[in-house]
This record gives sequence, C-alpha cells and structure tokens, in this order.
Amino acid sequence: MVSFTSETTLNSSSLSSIQRLNRLIKQHYTEKSSKFYQVFPILLPYIHYNDIPTCALLNSSYNLLVKDTLWNNPRFDKIAYIHDALYIFNNFLKHLPYIQTSTASRIHQLDLQHLQESLYDRVNPKFLQIVTQYCTHLSTLNLEKAEFFNAKSLPKGTWALPHLTHLNLSYCPHVNDEMIVVIARACRQLTQVALDGLTKHKGQGLAGLAAECDQLSSISVKFNTAMEDQAIIALAKFRHIRLLELDLTGCTKLTSTGFSMLARYAAHLTTLSITQTNCKLDDIRKFSCIHHFTESLDISRLKQVNHERLAVWIWESNYQKLSTLTMDATTATALVKLSQQPHHLLDTSIREVTNLKLMDLPEHTPMSYLYQLTSLFSRLTHITFVRAYFETDFLRGMYRTPSPEEESSITDAQLDVFNKSQLQITATVVREREDNVDCNLLNW
Repeated sequence: MVSFTSETTLNSSSLSSIQRLNRLIKQHYTEKSSKFYQVFPILLPYIHYNDIPTCALLNSSYNLLVKDTLWNNPRFDKIAYIHDALYIFNNFLKHLPYIQTSTASRIHQLDLQHLQESLYDRVNPKFLQIVTQYCTHLSTLNLEKAEFFNAKSLPKGTWALPHLTHLNLSYCPHVNDEMIVVIARACRQLTQVALDGLTKHKGQGLAGLAAECDQLSSISVKFNTAMEDQAIIALAKFRHIRLLELDLTGCTKLTSTGFSMLARYAAHLTTLSITQTNCKLDDIRKFSCIHHFTESLDISRLKQVNHERLAVWIWESNYQKLSTLTMDATTATALVKLSQQPHHLLDTSIREVTNLKLMDLPEHTPMSYLYQLTSLFSRLTHITFVRAYFETDFLRGMYRTPSPEEESSITDAQLDVFNKSQLQITATVVREREDNVDCNLLNW
C-alpha cells in the first residue's frame, strides 16, 4: 500500500484516485498469486480464438497474457459475432491509427481472403496504405481471391513493407504484371510468393520479383495460362536468388526454351512441379537438381511425354533425396513392368520414395496393382490414387464411389481393408472434382 505523510493537503478527488489505485494494485497481486492465473498460459493455446477477446476484457493482467495471441494474427472472420468479417476489418482500419505503436507492431500476419464485398459494403480503398503505415512489422499477407484488390489499392508515392516475407495474391482477378512489379519494389524481403490463377500475369511481374527480391526461395504460379518463358528465364538469370521451391502447374505457354534455362541455373530446387505443362522428357533430363536436391517432384499429366520412356528415365535416374513423387498411373504401370526384369537390373534408387501419388487411376484397377507398387517402393508410407472419371459415374447420373466389398479392384472399401491389415502404408483414393469444395471454374 502507498503511504502519504501529508494527507490533509490532498483534496477528496486525489484521495479517491489513490484508493482506486491501491485496490488495483491489490487485485493485481492477488491475481498473480492465484492458481488459475499461473496455469492460464498453459491453457491459452487450447482456447478457441473466438474466446480470446473475452479473456482480454477480463482485466489488464489477462489482457497482457493474451495480447500477442490476439494481435499477432487478427482473425476478422472469427471474432465477428453480430457483424461480418468485412465490417470488423473496416472498423479495425478505422481504429488502427489510434492504437499504441507497441500494439500495432505485434501484428505480424493478416489474412484477408475471407472478406467479401456486397452491393452496399465495400473494403476501405486505402486499406493497404493504412496497413503499410501502421503495421510496420507485418510478415505475412494473404490476399487470395481478394476481388477488392486492384491497382487503386496500392499506396501512392513511396511505400514499403520491409518485414514482409510471405505474400499470397492467388486468384486475384485484377492483379497484373505492373502491380506485381510495384509490390516487388516495396517488399524486397519476400521469400515465399503465391501467384496462382492470375490470368493477367504474362511474366513481367515474376521477372520483377526475381530482380528486386534477393531472398526469394519459394514461388507458386499455378495455372498462369498467359505466362511466357521470359518469367522463368528471369528466375534463371538472376543468380543471386537461391530458389528452392517452384510450382509451374498448368503454365501451358512455357516452352523448351524456358525449361532449359531453368534447368541449367535453378540447381538447388527441393520442390518442383511441372504437371500439366508442355515440358518434354528431354527438358526433364536437364534438371540436374532432381538427382541431387529435389525432395518432392510432380511429373504427371505431361501430354508431350511418352509414359514408357518416362518410366525408363525414372527407373534409371539416381536420386539422393527424392521422397515424394507424383506421376500418372499409366507411368507407374510401366514402372511395375520394369520391376519384373531379371534380378541384376533391379538396382534403382526409386525404391527410397516414401510418398507416392498416382493420377488418373483407371476404373477396375485390380488390388494386385497396389501390392506390386508396395513391392517396388519398399519404403512407402503413403500412397494416394487420384481416380479418373469412371464411366459408371456418368451412367449412374452422379459421382459416387463404386465400392462393393466383393470387388477386388482398388476402391474405398478395399483400401480400408488394406490399411487395417498392416501399419506401414496408408492408401487413399481421391476424387478431385467432388472432393473439391471450391466451385471455381478453374478447378473443373
């Protein structure tokens, strides 16, 4: 308690203030000595995010405990009780200039992909300018499917997000090359960038990222159907970039020129996906990283590659770190045939693969096929079959799994029996179209 020697000189308002202060101090020490307060930090990770604001409002002591959790990654969709996430976000922007600098500096992640504009409610057009000005320690920004994000959203004049390392602009319909270049100049510390489904991106944007962001290590440009060779040639030319992950799924305009340059200079790729591209087998052979550094490789649905020749290349190649492989079921069938050669030809490093994914599994594929694969890939722990569109699906008028238990073909029921019969391997069947909850036409 605070003692005063000259109480007579104090007015009544000062006395009441001192008494309130004394009560707060006493309450503070009482709370800190309580058992619940002591175990609260242990319970905090298990408390639902919706309840975190309630904990923060208990008093100043608990507010300090939950402050990092609440502000590190504000979830506007989780704390919206009466209003929607858009209203909460706009309210957040309105109050951001007035909160303490130390509190604003705790904001490291912003996930805006759940914001949906309506006819009457719009996102503050200056949202990025406000975020840039006050969220100075922002490291992750997710704008996936943000239809409200366009060229007018970019701050005017000089701006920067010096701590931003992760950026997701996937499926933003208004994002183009010019916008990406501006963002690259303002966010030079980017390490991971997702630009999936950008139909207006032709390649200058990715080239700008390669030129401006020296720390760039992971890039995803799935289904950038307008992107040309200049983009990946730029990635190859800027040798100061140590690119580790690259996903080129569905980039149909890329040619052998771009793939050859990429194979020559991107020598440290640990993750590579060239599925649904025009990459040829001769181009694949040039990727020396596949033999030395690549851990995850997707070479499925390559229309210009012969399955038998691809299987021979897979069989004869030497892999030092490959653990996850995605390929067509037809290619895997050719591999199984190769595995039936005389014993002296069975020395292949493909056996070290632990995760296998096979695309377009034909209907009525026998279970013996699975056992042949498990014999070939002796270290396998997970195998996923992505089934083709079966005729019976269309005849029945709906997509359902034909899984009568008496069938010996690969079905959900048979794989369930297989999984229960042993503990080493988990086998699953995936139906891309009906398992995909996103109805975007890009996924059909």
